[in-house]
Amino acid sequence: MRQDLLLANYKPLTMPKPKGKEIQRRVATIYAVSYLAQRPYRAVELAEVLGLNMRTTYRILSDLRASNWLIKENLTYSIQPNQTPTQNP
Repeated sequence: MRQDLLLANYKPLTMPKPKGKEIQRRVATIYAVSYLAQRPYRAVELAEVLGLNMRTTYRILSDLRASNWLIKENLTYSIQPNQTPTQNP
């Protein structure tokens, strides 16, 4: 088979581009961790300081709890002391 035919059919693999909201949520998660490392916050307080709606805030908190980053005591959330992030498989 000729080289030019092979190159004509070649399509490089590309990573999917993250959507704008996905990037915003990642950044908001980083800010949430930095705030929660300073002191415990209620979900409503955290939403206010981050400028997020409650649904997004609860999603972030849920993700952090699922990865064992957070402690929930009564109505407040705080960072787990001496926490190391979980490894992705």
